[in-house]
Amino acid sequence: MSPISVYVNCDNKGTISTIDDEWVITALVSGINLSSSFNAQVTCSGIGCITCQKIGVPYNTLTEICRIPISIIPLSIIITDQSSASCSAIQNLEPLICPLVCSSLITVTPSSCSTNNLYTLSGQVSLTNPPSSGNVTIQIVGGGSQTFSLPQSSPITYNILGQSADGLNHKVYVSISGVNCSDTASFTAPGIPSLVCNKSDNTNCAIPNGSATATASGVTYLWSNGAITATINGLNAGTYTVTVTSTTTSCTNTCSVTVVNNTSNPTANCTAVSNTNCATPNGSASVITNASTPTYLWSNGGTTASISGLNAGTYTVTVTNSTSSCTNTCTATVTNTTTPPSVSCSKVDNTNCKTPNGTATATASGVTYLWSNGGTSSTIPGLNAGTYTVTVTSTTNSCTNTCSVTVANSSSPPSVSCTPTQPTCAAPNGGSVSTFVTGGITPFTYLWSNGVTASSITNIGAGTYTVTVTDNNSCTATCSTILNAPVGCCVINNINLVIGNCYNKGTLTNANDDEYTFSLNPTGNGLGTTYTVSGLHNSPQTGTYGSPTTFGPYLISAGVLNITVVDNVAGTCTKTASVTPPPSCSVCNVSSPVLSVNDNICPSRTGNINLIQGCGAGTFIQYSINNGITWSTVKPLYSTTPRTILARCVNSMDTTCKSPNSIVTTVPKKCPNSGNECSLTANATIDPCNNNGTDNDTTDDYFTIQINATIVNGGSSNKYEVVIGADPLTGIGGNVLNSAGTTYGSPVNVGNTKIFMANGTSNYQLIIRDINNNNCFQSLNISPLAPCSIAPPKSPCFPDPCIPIGIKKN
Repeated sequence: MSPISVYVNCDNKGTISTIDDEWVITALVSGINLSSSFNAQVTCSGIGCITCQKIGVPYNTLTEICRIPISIIPLSIIITDQSSASCSAIQNLEPLICPLVCSSLITVTPSSCSTNNLYTLSGQVSLTNPPSSGNVTIQIVGGGSQTFSLPQSSPITYNILGQSADGLNHKVYVSISGVNCSDTASFTAPGIPSLVCNKSDNTNCAIPNGSATATASGVTYLWSNGAITATINGLNAGTYTVTVTSTTTSCTNTCSVTVVNNTSNPTANCTAVSNTNCATPNGSASVITNASTPTYLWSNGGTTASISGLNAGTYTVTVTNSTSSCTNTCTATVTNTTTPPSVSCSKVDNTNCKTPNGTATATASGVTYLWSNGGTSSTIPGLNAGTYTVTVTSTTNSCTNTCSVTVANSSSPPSVSCTPTQPTCAAPNGGSVSTFVTGGITPFTYLWSNGVTASSITNIGAGTYTVTVTDNNSCTATCSTILNAPVGCCVINNINLVIGNCYNKGTLTNANDDEYTFSLNPTGNGLGTTYTVSGLHNSPQTGTYGSPTTFGPYLISAGVLNITVVDNVAGTCTKTASVTPPPSCSVCNVSSPVLSVNDNICPSRTGNINLIQGCGAGTFIQYSINNGITWSTVKPLYSTTPRTILARCVNSMDTTCKSPNSIVTTVPKKCPNSGNECSLTANATIDPCNNNGTDNDTTDDYFTIQINATIVNGGSSNKYEVVIGADPLTGIGGNVLNSAGTTYGSPVNVGNTKIFMANGTSNYQLIIRDINNNNCFQSLNISPLAPCSIAPPKSPCFPDPCIPIGIKKN
């Protein structure tokens, strides 16, 4: 039979999964046959392979033989004529590749609103088995889209911008050009919040009470006046716009309201009544208004509809309707209708300098008087020269008028002149001044600036002198004159004494030799160039004018010096003074140093002596380790034996000046081992008690001890010795029990000389120490050992031994 055509195709079942894919095997057989049909059998390989066959397949017809899961590989097909088994043919099979199915999956995420209530739709498109070319388009139904050219990496991230927020449900789909590979998804766009605005108009002029309200839900508010609440109050007339923003989508909406003023001002009509009184104003002003509940405020502070007691002037009132706080104003002008009284003045001049006798008179009627000097009658007497003004006030209408007069002095005062006589060097207080008086009325009296009441003053020194002369009419005259100090006279005005500081001469503990100096610099008018100072302990001394001269030194203990400074030309030109010495300065005031001790801490044998506070400037420190017998400036080293250390500060200039002693005491710890030197380890083995051969005597029982020792960092001899009676703290001294020592690591028996008594009470302390370094040791304490002799028997022959009794047989 021939030919045979066999086809192997893949059926993906329309899914992207390969699990359900199958091999489809079809055959077309033609030729000269014995029957009209044939049988077909397909062989295969792989897990679960099952022979596939079909019986009675017609010739010359393309027929599906069988289907095999994709996991099984078909190998060959055997064709056998249905009537003759010997008529057969076999053909190997070659499966085709199963085509893959393209698929897509889209996700959608709408954003919140941005500017102008636009949003962005974002998401990803995941592609499976896409074609290698073409376009991928993401399209919002009725909205925007975004296209990508293949190939693209999956997933594809898309962003469709600028979509209008309408709050509706939208569908978006993805498609690939040329293939059936699409997907759809739905989403709800962000919505613009619903918003309604209402308002209430303002009805108050002073405190606005208009309001605006925005009604929305799930939003925040922002009004054009900056408010952020749903309702804003206290509004005046104006347009107010609110923007609401959704708290979930950030979409916005706006609305506006216009608030108007529903107010009107009250009427205000003013009237005035003129003032008719100059002293107590009686004018008034009133206002009439149509306000139902008005309040009033006048320019003079009045708060009623009418104000009274007014002088001439303009008065303005503000009327306020207390219901709406709206206002209005009006003005009333008050005038004066008064006449001042008539008055004339006259005067009489003063003729007395001491007791004025001038007068001033005002002539008027129906008035009261007030003069500039306080007088209240029509005539004021006893006036001196001057201008006097009177104010008259009508007793009817209190109106006033004034007039003035000028009173003059008609008396002639005296005149006086002064004649001086100047003082001289010989008589510096021998000056005088005399007077000469003309005019005036006698007799005259005199009063000088220095209190003298005579016509002349004498025996006076340099200065200015003034005299007042008074005549019988109490009229006065004065004159002054100057008396000059004589020129070229010797005068010592001030010696300018300066006392110097104390000098202790370096002896702080002896005040008797303290000294001081002082300086003089006399000022004035000395005739010579030098001067002499007397009253000094070292005879008169000479100084020079114009610069300080130092005198001394003098002992402070000598007390006060009473000195006299004498000009060396004019012996009568002198000045005396007392010189008081300064306080003594020999004071020994030295502070003590401060020490501390850090005692050693085992295994170290060294401690520290610390100087916490040293000596001050000009002093030095001293130490003593023998209770002050000798002193040294060198700080002592720390000793391994207890020591009391004294320290003091000494003045560098006067070594007799010393501070009190500071005292510290060291308490060194005596370390049996020093980690810096060696480490010795010893052990003891107690031998049994020895009764010394006397069973009946416990007083001589003794025992021996076996000692062994090892060392780290030991002495060069490599031996140790066993000592009894040594210092347990230092390991020094005592009696050596193993003369010449024993090698480390080897035992030695001690006590054969019966020094360790086994009496049950005695303790023994052994020092095992390095033979070369006694500081390297260990102390061993041996506890009491019980005696080992048997207690005395209760025998009648004790303590003498019994003598056997011999028995002889006859």
